[in-house]
Formats: sequence, C-alpha cells, structure tokens
Amino acid sequence: MRHIEQAPWIPNADVWQRILAACAAESLRNRLMVTLAYDDALRREELVQLDVEDFEPAHQPIHLRAETTKSQRAREVAFGTTSSQLFVAYLRERRTLFGRIDGPLFRSTSNRNCGAPLGASSWSKTVEGSARSAGATHLSTHSFRHLQLTDLARADWTIDQIAQYRRPP
Repeated sequence: MRHIEQAPWIPNADVWQRILAACAAESLRNRLMVTLAYDDALRREELVQLDVEDFEPAHQPIHLRAETTKSQRAREVAFGTTSSQLFVAYLRERRTLFGRIDGPLFRSTSNRNCGAPLGASSWSKTVEGSARSAGATHLSTHSFRHLQLTDLARADWTIDQIAQYRRPP
C-alpha cells in the first residue's frame, strides 16, 4: 500500500499578512528569527544553532555548519537587506544586554535563563504565540520554510533552481 503524505500547510495572502502583523509586534530578536526562517528557508534547528561567527555581513552569506543541518552537510545561504539591517540592530541590542559574547547568536532574555542560548522549544513557543495573535492555528516553525519554497515555485523557479537554492556550495 502506498503512503500518501499530506501537503504542508501554506497560509493564504490574508493569513500571511496577519502573521506578519503579529510578528511585527515581537522583539527585535524574534523579528530577526522570523526573517531568517523565511528568507533562507531555515529549519528550526538550523536557526537556533546559528553562531555570530556564521555571518559575513559584508558579503551577506550565512554559513550553516554541517552539525546543524539535517543532511549533515555544510552550506551557505544569502541574507538580504532587511535581514542584514535586523542583524546589525540585534547585535547592538544583544551587546547592550549581554556584553560582547561570541557563540550562539540567539540568547534568552528570560529571568530564569538570561543570556543562555535560545533553544528550539523557545522558538516553537514564540511561533505559537504569533500564531495565536494572528489566528493562524496551523502556523509552525517549519511553515516559514514551506512558504519560502512555495513562493519560489510561484515565481516560476524550476524545481532544479529551487534545489540549487538549497544546495551546498
């Protein structure tokens, strides 16, 4: 018997606008995370394991280390102007909160874990909160990835071009 997979949930234009509005009310850190999750179609684990050193703002690649990817293969993805601006602003804010520290980019601001690396479950809870605010019950951390890849297909990218977009250098 053949296994049939259900297609991933993709928000329509109205729901996507509500999601963006809900995310706009989030902290600078969370807005950067949403932007990177969508722009670079990053998986949850890839996103929360980003290090400050993984970014090259001058040339705008993000180096995804092999140990953080599902395929266990390093690759590079580009980040755009909005991501770059949010990244610089977040680094400034982060430095004010925690001082100059290397290592994991995204840090907790909670009283209990202040300064500790942000975990995957914290990112999931952030997205769940945005989903509730937007009335988008199916939104998950993986939705941003699915939507970006769908948007590339809607922009008439071929499957080969989309695969190249995600392929290691």
